[in-house]
Amino acid sequence: MRISHQSVAQRLMREIATGQQALFETQEQLASGKKISKPSDDPFGLSRTLAARSDRDLSAQWQRNITVAEDDLGLSEALLGNLGDLLQRSQELATQGANGALTGDARQQIGLEISRLLTEAVAIGNSSFGGRYLFAGHQTGTPPFVEDIPGAPTVVNYVGDAGSIEREIGPGGERIRVNITGAGLFNGIYSTLIQLRDDLNANDQAAVNLGSGAVSADLDRVIEARGDIGAKMRQAGVARDRLEDGELRLQSLIAGFEEADLAESLVDLQMRDTALNAALGAVARTLNTSLLDFLR
Repeated sequence: MRISHQSVAQRLMREIATGQQALFETQEQLASGKKISKPSDDPFGLSRTLAARSDRDLSAQWQRNITVAEDDLGLSEALLGNLGDLLQRSQELATQGANGALTGDARQQIGLEISRLLTEAVAIGNSSFGGRYLFAGHQTGTPPFVEDIPGAPTVVNYVGDAGSIEREIGPGGERIRVNITGAGLFNGIYSTLIQLRDDLNANDQAAVNLGSGAVSADLDRVIEARGDIGAKMRQAGVARDRLEDGELRLQSLIAGFEEADLAESLVDLQMRDTALNAALGAVARTLNTSLLDFLR
């Protein structure tokens, strides 16, 4: 008879140990707010959580890349805006210079202003940000435009390259080009302004009139380049919105697997506390019964 009671008591003690462990785990969930504190709690949930965290980290990196891309594109767009204003003024001066009533001296005065605008245009082409020259292709450590005669160039040489600088901004290898290489855009502008300056200084009215058309064509190319930058900035914005929406879904997935439901945990705590107390009471009654049997 004592062996039977001992067996029952041992079983109840195991149930107590199990109940204590379950109670401890529920208390730990309430304290930490987390359902998973170790891999054995929910292996599947843990694997999904780790995968979601990895995806979220990758999304955060893409968003940082987008920020860098938007900075580069925004600065390039602003510089091209300045270049467009400069060409607009150059066109006005060319129109004035083509006026048949002007004297040679008057045209030379206009030529001086065109020379100053040329110097400003070269400075725009050699703009840098964070130690990187924006229009140099991959040669970002060196000013891309060099005047053969500083301050009074007959030619402006491009010493950069045609390298494309891209940023990865989304899944599937989605990338965006963030630079404009200077050779294709600026070289033509410099040539136009140099020729216009020289024609004004030479008092060549017909050539100045042709120069006005050349400046207008350069201005159109700058406007087109700005439009291309605007399209890329919209692409970056769309990619950011998509990533932010995805990040919210990932965070919700992580919370679903990882975060404990407070109300549910409180109910579990009460139920497990009740079960543990019942098991303790059963052990106490079993031990008392076994002792009485022994005394008999």
